[in-house]
Amino acid sequence: MRNVQLRILLLVGLVAGLGGGLGLSRPAVHALPSATSQLQPPPSRVAVTTRSFDNARTGTTAAEQLLAPTNVVSNTFGKLFSRTVDGQIYAQPLYVPDLTMPGVGVRNVVLVATQKNNVYAFDADDPAMSQPLWSLNLGQFATSSLREFGTRYNGGVYQDIKPYVGITGSPVIDPATNTLYVVPFIRLGAYQYQHRMVAINIVTGAIIQSTTIQGSVPGDGNDANPNDGLVVFDSRQHLQRASLLLDGNRVYVAFAGYADTDPYHGWVFGYNKTTLQRELIYNTTPQKEVTSQPNAANDGEGGIWMSGQGLTSDGQGNLYLSIGNGSWNANLPNGRDYGSSVSKLNITNPLTPTVQTWFTPYDYKTLNTNDTDLGTTGAILIPNTNVMIAGSKGGKIYVFNRNDMGGLGVQQGTTGFDKPVPGKFYQSFKPHGGSGFRGIFGSPVVWAAGGSTGTRMFVWPVNSPLKAFQFSTSQPLTPSFITTPVATSTLQTVQMPGGVMSLSWNGTNANTGIVWATHSTGGSANTTTQPGVLRAYNALTLQETWNSNQIASRDAMGNLAKFNTPLVADGKVIVGTFSVDSITNTDKLVVYGQLAPRIVREPVDTTVSFGQNASVNVTATGAANLSYQWYSGATGDTSNPIAGATAPTLTLTNVQTNRQVWVRVSNAQGNVASITASVMVTNLPTNTPTNTLTPTNTSTPSNTPTPSNTPTITNTPVVSQWRIWLPMTIRGQ
Repeated sequence: MRNVQLRILLLVGLVAGLGGGLGLSRPAVHALPSATSQLQPPPSRVAVTTRSFDNARTGTTAAEQLLAPTNVVSNTFGKLFSRTVDGQIYAQPLYVPDLTMPGVGVRNVVLVATQKNNVYAFDADDPAMSQPLWSLNLGQFATSSLREFGTRYNGGVYQDIKPYVGITGSPVIDPATNTLYVVPFIRLGAYQYQHRMVAINIVTGAIIQSTTIQGSVPGDGNDANPNDGLVVFDSRQHLQRASLLLDGNRVYVAFAGYADTDPYHGWVFGYNKTTLQRELIYNTTPQKEVTSQPNAANDGEGGIWMSGQGLTSDGQGNLYLSIGNGSWNANLPNGRDYGSSVSKLNITNPLTPTVQTWFTPYDYKTLNTNDTDLGTTGAILIPNTNVMIAGSKGGKIYVFNRNDMGGLGVQQGTTGFDKPVPGKFYQSFKPHGGSGFRGIFGSPVVWAAGGSTGTRMFVWPVNSPLKAFQFSTSQPLTPSFITTPVATSTLQTVQMPGGVMSLSWNGTNANTGIVWATHSTGGSANTTTQPGVLRAYNALTLQETWNSNQIASRDAMGNLAKFNTPLVADGKVIVGTFSVDSITNTDKLVVYGQLAPRIVREPVDTTVSFGQNASVNVTATGAANLSYQWYSGATGDTSNPIAGATAPTLTLTNVQTNRQVWVRVSNAQGNVASITASVMVTNLPTNTPTNTLTPTNTSTPSNTPTPSNTPTITNTPVVSQWRIWLPMTIRGQ
């Protein structure tokens, strides 16, 4: 009999759906004067698994459906909550939605690593979930004041990262296997250090496997044993600053030196993502200096640090490296030293990585001497072109053909810039147009918006305003940026490291574009912790719409995390910060978003056996503190609040009849109503009345509650919400 009734119910639901027009996907919600509309499905969630959003390192996400200049303003947008971690956050946080986490169910998760070799997974939505979903320590961190590494300057005390050095480079995540790859710097004992490549399960926090990073390449370059025909990697001499890269089946990690303390080199290691077997090793300066250099310290060096940016990939078997000051002999037969250069490394055969093309500025010797070399921003690929850009400490932007970069540059008259070479090297210019130190450390952001907006580059050097430059292909052999900016911020100057940026938009409407930037509001943050600010700019006009100091009592970011790019995902902007004294474990991950409550994950229908307990969950976000009240009935019916049901999870005990429930989530900024969820009872006792599928003490599946004495299904209003019940009746069989 029950199966017959289910078939009748299905037929009624089908007819109702056909009669209800096209409102098929979810029921309408009763409009409440103080509630946010939930009529539209939530936007699809997109993971952020690598620094700067993609392997081209554009710094742009086209997946942000919730934030726009019109709603990122101080009365609707601000700090939602923060999470305390142990250790400074140099690595960009990463984000993976819809993970099923043990003990808590499906969650959107933000992952972050610190200089104390700690890795954390936090719930990205609920302000009340302050404790990590899991945390993991990967070994003893290093102490900068021990004078065991980075001893070239400041009386032998390493100053660039202090007081501790652990995980500096941003991890990378393989979403296909839910694996995070990260490289901690571990102190084993006095003057004994190692780097390890560690693979971590992001659901459980368990270490899958790890391996020590080590190796050597043929060469007679500078190392601890310069006459043995090998250049050997020494962890104590090498800083893992650049973000990791996952490209195909391989994870790549790059190295530079600590405060130019010799001997060091630029290194790239590639590991099989499944086995962690090393498959590639490459050194940027493996040979002795054979050309005239201003100082012998450049014998070797050529670090890959890029202010934390990652190696760049075109997905076609090529890596792009931006290399710091170091020895150079690339124009000689069999020359293999590429200090102060940008290069394209073909990795099709990982046993013999090969530089296919390269560019070195004409004045590389001067750049080495003055420490104004390339190597600060990484390489950025402009989508849908062969064009690549890179910035320098000297404050220049270089633009070239990534397939044929042109080799050694030639000075253009007396301008101080490299001369364009059609089809090869396209342009060099200073985006600030001023004198003094105006180095570019925050990677330029490239926005390929298309349409009338075209492609733009955003750059924010030290002691300069934020500017946007239009990309032009009017000269096909020398595509370049128009050097007169299309937009400039009103804020004219910021200290080291300048602005560190990301850009978000919805992928179709340029009016949704926002440039997010952090910078110091005090002095230089190079070696001293400084207060910081997060700013939001209209990407078309560079008019500021919001900053975290407008209502500092609510939104203040805290101290700047040097070189740390803002993470933008699913309506949130997440930044790492430093603690006041850089020692106490009060470093924080700060989360910004829309202040009003928003339901991230709606309650869903559930089926329960007669007499058993049932649970229904909602996930919401918004400014703390969120409160919850569950109701029996259809959405909008507040006549039957469920006593004590004031948590994200509703637990119903001894369920014997079908019922509907919904929840209202509130905070000081407003409230929002969920959709209706149905709790269906199966395995009914044989003496249960046949009309129990429409219990008399709950409302029927409709947006309009029916009187409690509705006797039969045939009296139920015919509405499209029956389509929500349709799959539930199938599961009931």
